[in-house]
Amino acid sequence: MLSALLERIVPTSQRRTVDEMVQDLDLSAGDSRAKRSAFWTMLTLSAVIAAGG
Repeated sequence: MLSALLERIVPTSQRRTVDEMVQDLDLSAGDSRAKRSAFWTMLTLSAVIAAGG
C-alpha cells in the first residue's frame, strides 16, 4: 500500500537520487559561487516584491 501511495504522489520518472538532490539543494556542492549568487539575487528580488506589496 505504501509503495502505491508513493507511486501516485511521486511517479518513478520524477524521482531523484540522493546525489542529484545534494547537487540541487546544497549550496556548497558543485558550482557553489553561482549557487550563492543566485540565492542572494532571488532573496533580494523577493524582498523587493514583498515590500512593494
